[in-house]
Amino acid sequence: MTEEKRCVIFCAGPIEDDRFVLEQLQPNDIIICADQGVAHALRLGLAPDLVIGDFDSYHGPLEHLPVHQFPCDKDYTDTHLALEEGLGMGCREFVLFGALGGARLDHMLANIEEAFRLASDGIDISLLDSGNRIYCVVDRKIIIERMQSYHLSVISLSDRSCGVTLKGVKFPLNNVVLTNTFPLGVSNRITDEFASIEVKNGKLMVFLSKD
Repeated sequence: MTEEKRCVIFCAGPIEDDRFVLEQLQPNDIIICADQGVAHALRLGLAPDLVIGDFDSYHGPLEHLPVHQFPCDKDYTDTHLALEEGLGMGCREFVLFGALGGARLDHMLANIEEAFRLASDGIDISLLDSGNRIYCVVDRKIIIERMQSYHLSVISLSDRSCGVTLKGVKFPLNNVVLTNTFPLGVSNRITDEFASIEVKNGKLMVFLSKD
């Protein structure tokens, strides 16, 4: 059995802790940069496998880097294009850095939408920064390891998320329905070594957020 490829995408949002990012990387990661995200990779001393975008935000050197440039007037975000390239390379797991926070909240929400588009097709995808981890869970169960000083929250992205079960946490849930109008699942804590989060039918944003 061949090992599934993992793709790391650097988006254009802020990255506040370079050491945190370097600690998350794996030797065989495919690295794709979306526009200004290439500045993060170069600062970290990384050699991207591909740089993609319209380059309306990055105007630095790109010599000796593989580049796919698109026009500024386009229907797709740079993150979307980067994800599609990763899928085309056979990747089934994605980690996004620089996809959260910053001044452009619209881009952050668009990145979350893009993540759930892939998660709905069975792709394992997460968005990370030094204080937050977002896992996109669609019609399945995930296991998350307890992390010191982190809160666990589950929020329904779909109108209804049915059959939500949380185990190994301070406030467990058993086969309940969460909606996107009442944040029942906010600010829980993992009490066991691992927590189990399951949604039978729906889209859950699962957060680990640092105090």
